[in-house]
Amino acid sequence: MLAALALGCSPATFGIGDGGASAADDTESEDGSDDAQGSEAEGGDGDGDPGDGDGDTGDGDGESGDGDAGAMCGNGVTEAPEECDGEDLGGRTCESVGFPGGELSCAGDCTLDTSGCLEPSCGNGIMEAGEACDGSDLGGQACADFGEGPGQIACSGDCTVNLDDCGIDGDGEPCGDWGSCPDDGLYCFMDTCWDGSVGDPCFGDSNCVTDNCTGGWGDNVCE
Repeated sequence: MLAALALGCSPATFGIGDGGASAADDTESEDGSDDAQGSEAEGGDGDGDPGDGDGDTGDGDGESGDGDAGAMCGNGVTEAPEECDGEDLGGRTCESVGFPGGELSCAGDCTLDTSGCLEPSCGNGIMEAGEACDGSDLGGQACADFGEGPGQIACSGDCTVNLDDCGIDGDGEPCGDWGSCPDDGLYCFMDTCWDGSVGDPCFGDSNCVTDNCTGGWGDNVCE
């Protein structure tokens, strides 16, 4: 009898009951806490999106600022992509853009106006692209530049070089007594007077207008 009462009031039995209820409560509390944290985390992500959106707006403001820095045609300062602006031609001239001369100007749309530049043409006294000379403008050239003997080049009406006056009278004529030639600029070699043009036979470099005598004895020529 006493044993039965003792079993009915067993602290272990009572403790198991309370322990089970307490564990369940703890589980619900933990689950509830987790749910709450999840809600807060989602809310945090949501708050972050407007922040990202504000950042995009900031980027937009930056782009707007870049647009304000563009070139302004008419302010008198050449800026990309302008070719010129007012009197500011960027250092360009008719000559620098391919014309023989004239007056370069700037159009109202900040592009170069070449209407005041001279058109390239043979006979204007200026040697231009495609011309060997023009009038008295020989480009600093001389007979020797064309492998010819001493003399003076001239310019033909079609802006090509005329070499008729290059070479010395007596070139190619037989030598006189004692190897003499009619002009001091000529030399006698193999019984003929030469002026040292390219292809003429020579003794040494000093005979040639090019200062270049090459080959073996008897076969030396000006090159």
